[in-house]
Amino acid sequence: MKEVMSSLMDKHDRLLTENTALKLRVAECENVSGISQELKEEILEIRNQNDALKTPYQNYESSLKSLQDKVQDRQGKRWSR
Repeated sequence: MKEVMSSLMDKHDRLLTENTALKLRVAECENVSGISQELKEEILEIRNQNDALKTPYQNYESSLKSLQDKVQDRQGKRWSR
């Protein structure tokens, strides 16, 4: 009977140790999951900001190209005189 009781106590201790280790792993996974979610939200915010900046950038790029074309056209007219 003592052997059975001792075996049960050993198994109980082993299970408690495993349970504690698993709880620590779960806590770590939850922490990593939270960090991952924060990063996903930050990436989404950056994408939204990027999308908002694309149109003005394209407008400025188009304006710059137009100005460059005008400058080149005027330079061409000066040289052809």
